[in-house]
Amino acid sequence: MWYHKQHQRGFSLIDVMIVVMVLGVLGAVGTPNIRSWAKNYQLKSASTDLYSHFQFAKIGAVKQNKPWTVVMNPGGTAGYEVRNGDNTAVKRIGFETKYKHAVLFGDPTARQRYDTATFTIHPNGTSTTGYVYLANTVQESYYRVGFALPNGLARLHKWNHTQSQWE
Repeated sequence: MWYHKQHQRGFSLIDVMIVVMVLGVLGAVGTPNIRSWAKNYQLKSASTDLYSHFQFAKIGAVKQNKPWTVVMNPGGTAGYEVRNGDNTAVKRIGFETKYKHAVLFGDPTARQRYDTATFTIHPNGTSTTGYVYLANTVQESYYRVGFALPNGLARLHKWNHTQSQWE
């Protein structure tokens, strides 16, 4: 009779332990980077949302033929409201809920949060001037959104740390 030797397949306990250790080290090294990336992603999302809401208010003011406003910190809550020509809030954005406490008002010099608390967009498309300054909670990245001129053209800028200027 011929007996065939059976070969066992699989991983040894040592193989599995080495893989788990490598994954643990990679996870420990990568976690701070992932957290930083998530906060910066939330900040960029908040900035583009505010830019879009300024555009939304401009379109609403022209269509309704009444001035619309974007109000910062309505009722003391961190965030903003878009109000139509009848002063009714049509959009409410709270930083705590929408961006999971990853966004706050602030600029790189820590001097101001926004140039004006209420931005008015007129029926002819013009607006008040000023910027809103947004930062992530660790204040390592900044954006500003607003109107440099009263022509109603909204702008979005990112802070360049190396050159200490807005881009």
